[in-house]
Amino acid sequence: MQSALSEDSVTLEANRSMNTEGWSKSEINEALVTLYLRLNGYFTTGLILHSAHWGENRTELDCLAVRHPNHQQPDRGVKTSGFLSHCSDEVEEVDLLLCEVKSLPTELGFNKSLQTDVEAVRAILRWAGVFTEQQVISVADRLRPLLKEKVTIDTARNGILENRCRVRALLCVRLVPRIAALIAGAYLVPRYFDL
Repeated sequence: MQSALSEDSVTLEANRSMNTEGWSKSEINEALVTLYLRLNGYFTTGLILHSAHWGENRTELDCLAVRHPNHQQPDRGVKTSGFLSHCSDEVEEVDLLLCEVKSLPTELGFNKSLQTDVEAVRAILRWAGVFTEQQVISVADRLRPLLKEKVTIDTARNGILENRCRVRALLCVRLVPRIAALIAGAYLVPRYFDL
């Protein structure tokens, strides 16, 4: 009996997935964020939360990322991003990131369902598997304000800490210097990290 997948078909599929021809701007930006986080030591995944209603989604998270405290990549010879390496040197922390990726700086913001549905935030935290149920409830309540507008860069960078796990909600946008200069001083600037 032959296997349904041959070595050639797996290679062909891998090569096909690397072809970015036809990708939308948002798909490219999500891939860049995922690569950036991976190169900074994070495991990453996208996440779709299913709704109780057939054929509908409760919400979608562009990237859920986790980095463990003993992560090292000495062979790379590159330090972790200063923004991302905010975890304390004195306390070993897991770093859990909820990332929303936008193509346009004028559209920066988390999905409305994440801003308004505490159960969606709890479901993401349950899926990540870092907290007990009691901690999930507490963390979700404390995290929700970080998913709203007008959060400062320091607040987003610090996130919240629970049981040696730092949870941060980050907005990601790829800016060209001209656009960044045009929005300097606007409420958008403190809410994102630029790749």
